[in-house]
Amino acid sequence: MKINGYEIVVSALSDNLNSQKAVGRMAHILREARQTKKLKYLRGSAKDNKYFIQNNFGVLQELSYSGNLTHQGIKGMINKQLLKFKGDYENQYITDKNGKSKKRAWQKKMTPFTEVLIVFGTQRPKEKKEGLNKEESDFINGLEITHNVMTFINEYCKKYGVECIATAEHNDEKKHWHIFLQITTALTILALGERKKRCLNTAKSCK
Repeated sequence: MKINGYEIVVSALSDNLNSQKAVGRMAHILREARQTKKLKYLRGSAKDNKYFIQNNFGVLQELSYSGNLTHQGIKGMINKQLLKFKGDYENQYITDKNGKSKKRAWQKKMTPFTEVLIVFGTQRPKEKKEGLNKEESDFINGLEITHNVMTFINEYCKKYGVECIATAEHNDEKKHWHIFLQITTALTILALGERKKRCLNTAKSCK
């Protein structure tokens, strides 16, 4: 896909989160009202965004923005997910250096959540710190890519053993997507608190 002869670029960045940081990021993703009031750079309304939250059947369900979601409500949502994961993790046994078997111990620094940020640009040569021009921004903001993002989420979850508990398309600033993930099984974790930031070159493929 091109605009004025230059390819549209899709990039994805990820950050692994402990439970405390996860609450703040989820509040940003879902535009929790108190936090949103502090964002002076927004060019539109939080109602312009698309929000999807995992329902009781494990499926992402689109919700309209009400502004009623509170910080405590989001904290409760994160803690509910954390308790399920933490219980699974602490029920596992490991062998220590003395050959004794013991249960795993949870540590606050551990990061069972991941946020993936999908952003858009173009291959047009730019000056240092130059962003998209108005024509490029308008073109990208007009794209309907929900299906593409959901396909990416499904492929990513299958490849990395995670599940998506929330995602949002933010249109109240330059269009971008936030994807909020949680590891589904503690059996896949070898060094949960030591994972490094991962940069995905493209959101088109998870290969």
